[in-house]
Amino acid sequence: MANCSFPPGGLSVEWIEGRPVVTGRAELLALRVASRLSTLRPMGSYRITLQGGAPTTLRVETLEGSLQLTGTGQWVGPRLRFRGEASAAPDREAALSNLLNIIGRRSGARSLISIG
Repeated sequence: MANCSFPPGGLSVEWIEGRPVVTGRAELLALRVASRLSTLRPMGSYRITLQGGAPTTLRVETLEGSLQLTGTGQWVGPRLRFRGEASAAPDREAALSNLLNIIGRRSGARSLISIG
């Protein structure tokens, strides 16, 4: 289940010279997320925030759950650069180990996520 909110002023995206120009703010709540890559259901609930400006930023954070996600990114020209990490709650490491191997580069119990 997902819920998206647009505060007063909303979110506006324009394409200027082939690049997105974002103003405003939007928040997406991804609740009780599950994946075919894990037997654990649900894995957790997450907030994804997009904040327009120069640069436009993206933030991911865990609201609750066994799969802990955090990260920040920004658009540089037409590309997203994102850095984050994923980890499992201590009692769920075995159930999420394969997923953590897939979504990023492992560093001990953490999976480091790097896009762009």
